[in-house]
Amino acid sequence: PAKGWLADQITDEAIEFLGMAEAQKKPFFLYVAYNEPHGPMPDPPKPYMDAINSGCKNVDGYFGMIYGMDVGIGRILEKIDAMGELDNTIILYGSDNGQARGPYVNNFGMKPGRFFGVPVPGNGPLQGCKWTPWEGGVRVPFIATMPGGVTGSSDVLVSMLDVMPTLLEFADIEIPESMQLDGRSFLPLLKGNELAER
Repeated sequence: PAKGWLADQITDEAIEFLGMAEAQKKPFFLYVAYNEPHGPMPDPPKPYMDAINSGCKNVDGYFGMIYGMDVGIGRILEKIDAMGELDNTIILYGSDNGQARGPYVNNFGMKPGRFFGVPVPGNGPLQGCKWTPWEGGVRVPFIATMPGGVTGSSDVLVSMLDVMPTLLEFADIEIPESMQLDGRSFLPLLKGNELAER
């Protein structure tokens, strides 16, 4: 059985994989899918909760998960930097959906009492949450860095379906005509150019 905190285990595996890529002197593709923050809501390791230390156990647990994930991402970036590849690597960060339902939401067609105990509403002014088609359910932050830098920021709509075509274009790999991808490359957007409307 696996022992310890899942985010830490995932980070350890990612760093081990990077070590293998380094030893083989080969280009690498690393996809890291953390589960945090997500239900069920077990308490993360004490150092992660102590880093938040709000005085509220639920808040410390929820944001402690996020902090622990942040620590893991930092460790991965440190490894890539130690390999001498940080300036030669495109890094994309995103989330699968918006805020989970919390106790402040009570009528999205689910049985009464079925919600994750999210301590605070995290969508600001956006309506809805996970499982809904509104912005609060589907609009998430997306952060990118790449060799040569990323130009500015944008509110142009892109999707996780667009990641594969973007990476293929970045790596100068032609997509065969027989391969029908649902997404499209947003590499022009990262370079500060406009992305044509679909």
